[in-house]
Amino acid sequence: MISFLFKIFIWKMALSLGVLSFLPLSAFPLNNRVVQSSEQRGGDLRQEAETKKSLPLSQRKVDLAPRRQPETEFNLKLSARSFLVLDEASELPLVSQEADTVRPVGSITKLLTVLVFLKNQPDWDKEMIIEAQDGREGRLFLNEGDRVRVYDLFYATLVGSSNNAAMALARSTGLSLEDFVFKMNEEASALGFKNTQVVEPTGLNSQNRSTTKEVALLLKAALREPLIKKATTAKSYMLTVIDADGQSVKKEIRATNLLLVSNLTDSPIAGIEGGKTGFIDEAGHSVAVEVKNAAGRKLVVVVLGATSNEGRFNEARALADWTYESYLWPGDTGYGVAAVPETEN
Repeated sequence: MISFLFKIFIWKMALSLGVLSFLPLSAFPLNNRVVQSSEQRGGDLRQEAETKKSLPLSQRKVDLAPRRQPETEFNLKLSARSFLVLDEASELPLVSQEADTVRPVGSITKLLTVLVFLKNQPDWDKEMIIEAQDGREGRLFLNEGDRVRVYDLFYATLVGSSNNAAMALARSTGLSLEDFVFKMNEEASALGFKNTQVVEPTGLNSQNRSTTKEVALLLKAALREPLIKKATTAKSYMLTVIDADGQSVKKEIRATNLLLVSNLTDSPIAGIEGGKTGFIDEAGHSVAVEVKNAAGRKLVVVVLGATSNEGRFNEARALADWTYESYLWPGDTGYGVAAVPETEN
């Protein structure tokens, strides 16, 4: 400290005597730790940014995660066998029941189907003829002998969850059914899933299985594809087919996701970002949906095994409503004093 004050004294004396201009700046090293060049400052900022990037992924997720407000109690009574609410940004579960239990998922399978389809360079204008091998079970909008464009098959698969459309869509890639299903399981593995396994493209087989956690991540991955997002937010679609008699027929397909047409005026939900439904007897009624609130905070909600068609949508909405009302996000007032969610490493 004394040495520093002495240097200041000498500097002032030199200035008063008019000799400062004759002395090099190096003669007065006032404080090298304070005086930094712009390059040095830029380097420090870059180093700080790199340090943040080097934090463990789990820590970075916690930093982004919403926090539960004090004295909030989860009191929803749901029929679903499994459910999960995932924060889309951090991918952390906020509310769940049996999130890792493996269950049949029904037509939610079709998200994997269209992901594999899109990776096989689709010819959108190609016409496919519906064949007997495409099946007659479940939801059908197409008859044997109908000629349908691949583009229309894609929408029929996602908007109306048509099973024979999904089978024809898989055939349109030129792959055998066995090879197509192999690629579906390969895609699941590439997404990091350990509990997702399928045996066919429609979801009719109860051996098509997954967990709420992996279904949530599957939906998030699928919605990165603009065409999937567009199709899964369509309330309806006008399908054009050429029937076996050569007549052009238009059929309106209504979305199976009833949240798209629900009245959400009294809900924190401001928009539906996409989703997929599923049902077979063994699985019950299921839905995976991504929602956002007015602030743009996104949640992925998965309900597997609800007891009724309408019930799955009511329960998905109730889960989203409760989560938006019970959690705070970074930037929200009071966020710093809310409870940090438990994370799975």
